[in-house]
Amino acid sequence: MLDRPNLTNRIVEIAREATESAPMALLGPDDDLRRLGLTSMGMVKLMMAVEAAFNISIPDEELLPDNFRSVRAIEALVARLSR
Repeated sequence: MLDRPNLTNRIVEIAREATESAPMALLGPDDDLRRLGLTSMGMVKLMMAVEAAFNISIPDEELLPDNFRSVRAIEALVARLSR
């Protein structure tokens, strides 16, 4: 598992790729990704990228928009599923 700063940086990279149209150079940990342009298709791309990047499987009950609302929410999800 990555340490916290590297985990955050990796999630920011993944979020940038999933939200291609949003200028996210100054993406903060609590910024709402949907407000920054994350579409439903981008959300699917983000979920799949998180699974691949962190070698986790996200169970159906965790496939909730709130778990992908922000970098901090994704960090919490990854931490829960990596235990």
